[in-house]
Amino acid sequence: MPSTYTIRNRAEKQAPGENNNSWGSLLNSGTIDMFDQALDGMVSFTLSTSRSLSSANGSSDEARCRYINITGGTGGTVTVPNVEKVYVVRNAASGTVTFTTGSGTTCDVAAGAQAIVACEGGNVCRAFPFGVSDATLLALAAHNSIGLLTQTAADTFAGRTLIAGSAKISVGNGNGIAGNPTVDFGSVASADLSDGANLYKAGGTDVAVADGGTGASTAAGARVNLAAAASGANSDINSLSALSTALSIAQGGTGATSAAAALAALGGVGTPASSLANPGYVKLNVGGTILIIQWGTGTQSANSTGSIVYPTAFSSFSICVCSGGTGNPSQEGDTYGFASTTTGASVCNSTNNTSSYFWIAVGL
Repeated sequence: MPSTYTIRNRAEKQAPGENNNSWGSLLNSGTIDMFDQALDGMVSFTLSTSRSLSSANGSSDEARCRYINITGGTGGTVTVPNVEKVYVVRNAASGTVTFTTGSGTTCDVAAGAQAIVACEGGNVCRAFPFGVSDATLLALAAHNSIGLLTQTAADTFAGRTLIAGSAKISVGNGNGIAGNPTVDFGSVASADLSDGANLYKAGGTDVAVADGGTGASTAAGARVNLAAAASGANSDINSLSALSTALSIAQGGTGATSAAAALAALGGVGTPASSLANPGYVKLNVGGTILIIQWGTGTQSANSTGSIVYPTAFSSFSICVCSGGTGNPSQEGDTYGFASTTTGASVCNSTNNTSSYFWIAVGL
């Protein structure tokens, strides 16, 4: 019986009794080297149109590599084999790169972004984004005009310059390049103003509260008229119960009215739930997205498969890594996990003895 090959990483599986006296060499080149490439191999290329990653049974290929490094170009489409596979992607091209199997859903990685991209065997989805992918932040990063920054539309920014509307005032450093802009009224006469006759002058009558003044000529009198508290350390303020707007971050607050919104505004990482046992888990609130990390140990009888049940279910996606063995270096085989779902994974012991193993799962 001729050799067959694994579905996902195309490693050689020699038939029993085949390849006498060459079995070890074929194992090294057609299986072990292939899994070495699958775990940590890297393929690098520029992309400006489209590219299909090469795929070959039992020999080195592009699609088997874990890390896809797109070093330049204008972006385009990358086609991967229609099998289950997780890739780490770096997109240094100037445009978006779309990953596809040729059918099903696709996944976009923005210019300058990094992401873990998962192929489900037909559909391609983006598991975890790294770096900046927000459209507003990317537009801000691309802004390259001098002057005062202004947002003119959604995800659109422009440079502006402060200018005087007439000769009655002067503006210095209007674009802010050399320092803060300055506005000077100079020696404007009251005649230059539309209501100059009513312009307040030093020593004149105090402007009433109804007219936008304080109705007083001293700070203490102004505070009384305005029912205002003194600045700095004072005993005028004894309650903030009437506040209707949350204090902003610049004011020493959080800009939010709930713990979850405050955590998101401050860019914090919360732990809404955890179980530090074996098996156990911890849930991390990362900017409003719940990232779950779970772990545990177990044993599996010889030459059999079993199940790992997660302590808590994932919402949409999980990756499970399982490793173990018999502790006997002469015992061929391995213990590994596969087919991770939102509630658990499968474990296989291919040795002839009971195997102990540990596992860790990460997902959303």
